[in-house]
Amino acid sequence: MKKLILTNTLRLLLIGLPLISVSVSAKDEMTEMGDPKMQAQGGDAPKDARDPHAYAAGTTLTEGPYALSSDKRLTLADEHSFYALLGDRLEYNEQTNAGVFDFQAWYGTTFDRLVIKTEGDFSEGNLEENQTDFLWGHAISAYWDTQVGIRLDYNNEGENRKWLAFGLQGLAPYW
Repeated sequence: MKKLILTNTLRLLLIGLPLISVSVSAKDEMTEMGDPKMQAQGGDAPKDARDPHAYAAGTTLTEGPYALSSDKRLTLADEHSFYALLGDRLEYNEQTNAGVFDFQAWYGTTFDRLVIKTEGDFSEGNLEENQTDFLWGHAISAYWDTQVGIRLDYNNEGENRKWLAFGLQGLAPYW
């Protein structure tokens, strides 16, 4: 008897739940809210618009009549220092006793950071070739950083070189 009741209850739930979800989703549909008379603001600001920095009267996060001491002041996320170690490639072949590596590390804030990039290959415990970049990265937009610094190239059998390095690193969203 209990088994029959349980079986019938499960059947009702399996049939009833899809019907309930269909009726709920139908109520959630929304009519259009377009109004052709309303235009989004575009172009330059009006001539009488105030300068957003003018009414601050020189007050900053650390100076001004309402500035708090550093131990009481709210520290925002872009004021913290962060770090990361990113490994793109690390390979080792036991038969040839050789391998390759490609790492990147950085330390700094959201807008300015020290970036170290290194890649190379080694054989029988010796470094064969290596490229190491010491860069200062500065954010120029939400997704892009400029990087400037030096690059050191090491070649076990050739000439070692030093370069001035400049680059652009980022992510192209929706690309």
